[in-house]
Amino acid sequence: MILALANPASVVRLSDALSRKGTYTSDLIDAGQPARWGKIQLDADIPDGCKVLLSVRSGNVKDPNDSTFSAWSQDTAVTAPVDAACPVGRFCQYRLTFQSNDDAATPVVREVAVAQVIPNLAPRVQAVTAQKADKQKPFALLIQTRAEDDNKDPLEYTIEMRRLGRSNWILIKDKLDQPKYEWDTRTVEDGRYEIRVTVSDRLGNNEVSALTASRICDPIIIDNAAPAVKNDNLTIEGTVAKLTLSVVDELSVIGKVQYTINSDTAWKSSLPDDGVYDTTDEQVTIIVSELKKGSHVLAVSVADDLGNTAYKTWQINID
Repeated sequence: MILALANPASVVRLSDALSRKGTYTSDLIDAGQPARWGKIQLDADIPDGCKVLLSVRSGNVKDPNDSTFSAWSQDTAVTAPVDAACPVGRFCQYRLTFQSNDDAATPVVREVAVAQVIPNLAPRVQAVTAQKADKQKPFALLIQTRAEDDNKDPLEYTIEMRRLGRSNWILIKDKLDQPKYEWDTRTVEDGRYEIRVTVSDRLGNNEVSALTASRICDPIIIDNAAPAVKNDNLTIEGTVAKLTLSVVDELSVIGKVQYTINSDTAWKSSLPDDGVYDTTDEQVTIIVSELKKGSHVLAVSVADDLGNTAYKTWQINID
């Protein structure tokens, strides 16, 4: 068979003889993440007088021409499974060199198996949040965690807390298999706290290889106490009653002040004297007019913006 070729122009005659040497370079094998490469096995026929040499290299980018790829390992004759002599890397590439001393015989490789093991990687905790989730349970705080594990190991969660300014962490709950937990904050005093969540992959590893990761959420306020009423003063002029008072909360902004007369179920809202609820200490004036002769009860409810509510009453006598 005669072939006419271009670039450059030439004429080639093909013979029946087999090549004495040839090379096959594989595509990149992608482990998905940095892996330790194990033994390489060939399903092959290697006649007498022939041999197959193996060389490998590895890297962490999807470009075999990148300078960060390791150098090719020394060629090793394959007579049994051969260790992949290359560094830990996401990508592996092997090269087979076929050699023969006979024009009529050649090695034949049908399949190549490359073993790999991905070293255990620590989980990653991306976010920890703590917030009120149920209006019917204002004391309950929902702690939620967003975490990932590249090995797809099952994760276990440990939740701890400490009051801001203190050093020791106090266990809330451990061995959780879910990334959320409802904490009853009535078990601690009011104040500012930090929440730390530690995530472990021990359920998918042994005690030696298991790894953990932690994250601390932004400081949160635990406030289960209602505001206090201070400096109250009730004056009566004719049929008009005027009540002035201070509403004070230690940790939370004042949220609402309401009042009612003689247990009327229709509560009326009252704004602070400056017109806006925006601080933990508000001055409020309540004026009730056109009261009939006799005794009356003025009831006032004060609440912070978390919904903690307190009630207080005043006796009003109209002559």
